[in-house]
Amino acid sequence: MLSLFEKIKKIWVVEYYFESIESKIEGKLLVNSDTEENAIGKFRDYFSTYEKSFFYYKSILSSESYINQSEKSELLCIKAMDNIDEQDVIIFEEREVSYPLAIESSAIVLNKIEYDFIDDKTFILIDASKYEHLSGDFILTKLHAIGFDWTCLLKGKTQSILENSAPYLIKIKNEMDITQRKFVNLCLKNPICIFIKTNLDLFSLSSHLRKFTYLEVYGKDNWSYFRFYDPNIFSLISEHLNEMESNIFYKNIDEIYFLKNSHFYSLKNNASDCNLDPKNKLIITPYLQKIFHDYQQSIFIKKIINNLPKYKDHKQVLDIKEKKEIINELNRAYLFGLTNPKAIYYFLIAQIVFFNKEFLSLWSVASHYSSSQEIRALHYLDLTINKMSRDKI
Repeated sequence: MLSLFEKIKKIWVVEYYFESIESKIEGKLLVNSDTEENAIGKFRDYFSTYEKSFFYYKSILSSESYINQSEKSELLCIKAMDNIDEQDVIIFEEREVSYPLAIESSAIVLNKIEYDFIDDKTFILIDASKYEHLSGDFILTKLHAIGFDWTCLLKGKTQSILENSAPYLIKIKNEMDITQRKFVNLCLKNPICIFIKTNLDLFSLSSHLRKFTYLEVYGKDNWSYFRFYDPNIFSLISEHLNEMESNIFYKNIDEIYFLKNSHFYSLKNNASDCNLDPKNKLIITPYLQKIFHDYQQSIFIKKIINNLPKYKDHKQVLDIKEKKEIINELNRAYLFGLTNPKAIYYFLIAQIVFFNKEFLSLWSVASHYSSSQEIRALHYLDLTINKMSRDKI
């Protein structure tokens, strides 16, 4: 069986666009093929089975070229490569462009604001795990004690299993005692929740929001928890939902407030009320998957940059060539099956700080050394340093 590093030479990345009566979509897919011509044929066959009225490819590249040219780490693409034995064509990124992004069309408006938005139409939607991590208190104990009306967005067995990390919707009062105000101030000063302003009552708002806690994942036979109440996740959502999706998500909500980088932001819903097609629903599309992965990767890459010896005492802003070097080597680590953060860190030190031309042979030795990713990568780093030391003598 071919390793992923060997398999990459037979895989093509096709950037495509198609439209039907109902929608217009653009995306990227992988095709397993010996030649570019055959890859295009498989691409056409794939879409013809779905009876799309119009489609074409914008570009086609070998996956090796695509990954080497990428400006971001391509974890989703590489994960799709690992599964391509089961099928000839796999979509790893796709976006519906029938509707513009809501933030671009002014269907929603995002502004930096001050703290003075609390009134009797305001709710807190809090992440229990973030609250407990910050305060050391169990959220249910606090909610039973402070006297606000509240409900959990998860129900039944799921609620009892995940009560320590579930989302809780809390109705704020206009007049608050010292304990209640202290709790609200904690929420205002820390990124552990979002604030929602609406005319809906507690039951109606919770019924609406509950629909988004667990969403279908496009192209997979599974669903996933959708932690939109985490301010970091919500910030991504606010920038990347299109008009149709935002109409579904923000229905009957006037404004949402969240803390980001020590500043409060207001998201105002300007979308006109409309009768949505019942078929329309919010799902975790390949586009959203890509956005979330890119966000996680950006955090991961910052940690790598701050810890790699070569960049530790470096200027804060890396130039294009330096960023490219890190991205290329991170993609290479993924291609060799590394997922453990420490293993990736050791691998990148070997590649960036102590690189030598016998990389493949040294990695081949290290890859058989242990089943542990961390030990295997550390052994590779040791081999690389030793080889470099010998070469200098």
